[in-house]
Amino acid sequence: KDILQKVALFNPLLIWSTADPWSSHYLANRLSKELNIPWVADFRDPWTLCNYRNLYKPSFIRNIDERYESKFLKDADIVTFTAEATSSKYINAYPEIQEKTLTIYNSFDTELYKDETSVKVDSSDEFKIFFYGAFRELSPARPFLALLRVVIEQDASILKKIKVYMNGALTEEDAQLASDLGCEDYFQRVAYVPYEESRAYLQQADLLLLSTKAERDDIIPAKLWEYMISCKPTLGISSNPEVHELMEKTNMGWCFSPDEPDKSARLLIDLVRKPKLLESKGADSSQINGYDASAQAQRLASIINTLIDE
Repeated sequence: KDILQKVALFNPLLIWSTADPWSSHYLANRLSKELNIPWVADFRDPWTLCNYRNLYKPSFIRNIDERYESKFLKDADIVTFTAEATSSKYINAYPEIQEKTLTIYNSFDTELYKDETSVKVDSSDEFKIFFYGAFRELSPARPFLALLRVVIEQDASILKKIKVYMNGALTEEDAQLASDLGCEDYFQRVAYVPYEESRAYLQQADLLLLSTKAERDDIIPAKLWEYMISCKPTLGISSNPEVHELMEKTNMGWCFSPDEPDKSARLLIDLVRKPKLLESKGADSSQINGYDASAQAQRLASIINTLIDE
């Protein structure tokens, strides 16, 4: 009641909520009904339809989540997701939302970036691979380590020319696997890099690395957008066909499924042996302007204006 009274003072024309947590949709749903105004529900990533999010939830919690998810999808005037694969998954599960479901990608904001970074790396002759951020459960090093296993089998000398820079420690599982392969020394941890310095930081790399959990076949990793604006070649390891399509469309680099370590290893070996091959990749501004924050914001603004004018 207190929240309703405070919101009513602003006389809003529309309610927009984003997730997660999805509890924000509960509040937005109530406010929309009480104030009789349209509601845009930004689900972003999958909720109950996620391949891994609900694995360890008790069944009664999953049932509650599913009930509220269904209600929110029904009541919202517009539902948005950040990937076409996610939108398609939800439309298949809830056909009634097809006409009101849209995809609005995450993006990069060119106005935020600085031309310098405080985090410098050694400019030696080594082949520098950057992974922006820290490897974690959803973006593990394991797919890349599987690639390195094949590299070791085919040409172990390649490893001596590689250095992988990351902004956090390997997970315990990844660290053990790296140790078992004898390649833990090729991973170098560097300081945290603020978002606004990310473009200048990433431009020091020879190759950028995108490594995602195999089950994430309906999510576009956020770092794809930071990589895109850096205009540096990217090696992607993802099971989401949409990531492959975006990388191909923007000429960002090469993308392989996690179950294709032989192909990705062959490419890495070729790139280290012949660095000039990198010159064929690296998105330019003419290809990526449509993914700038201003372009995506205009799409959302258009949706909001349409609802308000109805």
